[in-house]
Amino acid sequence: MKVLTFDTPSAMFLAVKSGQAQAMQMDSPVIDWYAANNGELKTLPENLGNIQGNAIFMKPGDFTLWLYLDTVVGELVAGSRYNDYTDVYKKWFGRNPPRQRFYAAAQK
Repeated sequence: MKVLTFDTPSAMFLAVKSGQAQAMQMDSPVIDWYAANNGELKTLPENLGNIQGNAIFMKPGDFTLWLYLDTVVGELVAGSRYNDYTDVYKKWFGRNPPRQRFYAAAQK
């Protein structure tokens, strides 16, 4: 195996598309979007390691903004706005999002 390093996700993607590379690894949401928009790309059924989620950055000490963002994200992925989250997730990634709660019934 030969490891290639690129400056941007788009350069990595182009290397796979052009045959210079056989696979790529990056944050789950980014790779899901690439796969949803490029039918010939496939994702692994499970992660190779710890989940690499994206983050929201803010100025230190801005508790009000942190609380707002934490509440909005929590309501989307595990609360009352989960149906909205499902619609957006399907639109951008072409499949259902992770279950709302680990103990929830399996999605169809």
